[in-house]
Amino acid sequence: MPIPDFRVQRGDVARLSEDAYFWALVEPTWPEDGGTARLRLQMATIGQRILYSTILLSREVSNGGLFHTFWNQEVWIWALAQNSFHRLGAMEQSRALLVARDLLDKRRALGPLDARRAYLDGLPKKIRHRLADLDKAFYNEERFYPLYHSYITAHPGEFFRT
Repeated sequence: MPIPDFRVQRGDVARLSEDAYFWALVEPTWPEDGGTARLRLQMATIGQRILYSTILLSREVSNGGLFHTFWNQEVWIWALAQNSFHRLGAMEQSRALLVARDLLDKRRALGPLDARRAYLDGLPKKIRHRLADLDKAFYNEERFYPLYHSYITAHPGEFFRT
């Protein structure tokens, strides 16, 4: 079975608005259900993984904060997003994810979904408030657009078919 090519034709996205442009670059990698995300991303380019993880994390945090994100997302996506923000040069966001991770009991926070959710439900308010304080680093997804443009310009083969 051939590996899918999630890259797009440059001409197909050239005249889109910025938000539509970035979505068009990442949408082919977006799974129809959460259970296939990791497999699909393994077949994506590094750049597509970067856009996917940072867009997903920003939207999840905007929807309900880091607590919500940790509740909903598998552990691997946190690490991918942290590394992706770092690669983009978004050091505030990269550090915020490391701080958030360090606020949590690793063994319990990184466990299976049901155990993780039970642990998160019992988090003290102090830790929940500290997580909430970190949320603002991820609001306003548009602030990442210049970083996305820079990365795409430097690595066009990760997004466009030749």
